[in-house]
Amino acid sequence: ALDFTTTTWNTAQTVTVTGVDDSVPDGTQTWDVDLGAPTSADGNYSGLAARTVSVTTADDDTGLAVNPTTLMLTEQDASAGSGTYTVALATLPSGPVTVTATSGDAAVTVSPGTLTYSATTWNTAQTVTATAVADANPTGETVVVTHAVSGTADTTSYPTTLSLTAADVTVTDDDAPGLVVSATDLTTTGVPEGGTVTYTVRLNTQPTGPVTVSVSSNNADVPADVDGDVSNGAQTTLTFTTASWETAQAVTVRAGEDADAVNDAVTWTHDPSGADYETVANAELAFTVNDDETAGIKVDTAPGTVGVQTGNLVVTEEDATLGQAAYTVVLTAQPVGGAVTVGVASGDATEVTVAPAALVFSPTNWNTAVTVTATAVADADQGDRETVMVSHTVSGTADTTSYPTTLAAVTVTVQVRDD
Repeated sequence: ALDFTTTTWNTAQTVTVTGVDDSVPDGTQTWDVDLGAPTSADGNYSGLAARTVSVTTADDDTGLAVNPTTLMLTEQDASAGSGTYTVALATLPSGPVTVTATSGDAAVTVSPGTLTYSATTWNTAQTVTATAVADANPTGETVVVTHAVSGTADTTSYPTTLSLTAADVTVTDDDAPGLVVSATDLTTTGVPEGGTVTYTVRLNTQPTGPVTVSVSSNNADVPADVDGDVSNGAQTTLTFTTASWETAQAVTVRAGEDADAVNDAVTWTHDPSGADYETVANAELAFTVNDDETAGIKVDTAPGTVGVQTGNLVVTEEDATLGQAAYTVVLTAQPVGGAVTVGVASGDATEVTVAPAALVFSPTNWNTAVTVTATAVADADQGDRETVMVSHTVSGTADTTSYPTTLAAVTVTVQVRDD
């Protein structure tokens, strides 16, 4: 009630109208506040009619309670690749309500996709898991997960047209432009000299335009030639497009032959250029060429047929014709870094002498046969036949890898006939 006197009749009095919170999303409501007819001893007021004041109440209820409304995810991250939020109805429905959660982009999946609420479980939060899906591009995304009433027994409070709160999911991309070189066989076992091994190359992400990968080698014996076909010249580039970027292209390594017995360490460099790969780092592939030569000393006791070792040498004491026998010596593989000296020594210089006593082979004459002469020494024995072993060992070397001084000796048997 509002009381006015003869002294306060023109002092305005305030009436406070308070909206009552409820759990019904009934929208904006308009209603009246009744001001009853005044009572007064003054006949001018006692006969006045009652008045009404129109009041509008704005509803504060929404259809869903979503918590949180934003998520931050990272592609292919064990801990940050997925996240959760909860969903509950904001108000009591008069019957079952089904809510569907839908991702706005394939970059994010949600599970479960449907949530069902009843008059008893309407305010029980249900968990939705959002998961980032790996894609080919290196760009992050913001995906909106929408919610809609897909089934309802309360068409008043929860019609299928009701606008519901969404969840925003921001995905940080884990992809970066780069090259994917798959060469397990090559890096594990290498390539045989004179043989081939194939590996593959592709892009890690979809480029914004064509990308060229140039392949180069640091070893002249294994030049870069991506198809491994020497008949059509050196093919040293691979081309990828926005459509073919993830199709692995085969690259064939063909190892050339050399004369040494050393395994070669080779590095092929892959240099991408074009589109958003212009500043991408090179991809290097290191591998070994397994040499097929074996370092050693080879003697030929039948000069003119180098490499075919025949029977023993036979010399006769004090015989102008048969008192000497010759044979040849070569190396089996090219020395690296300098000369190799082969020492020639008779096992019994009183029976057989040899000359020269040292043979020098360089990286240029290693396979040029050098003649060694074995000469019988006359003695006082009669009727005896002696056998003398002539040894050949590495006595000096600039190639300690292939021709160490511990390299196995090679011997020649010389039989001496008495005169």
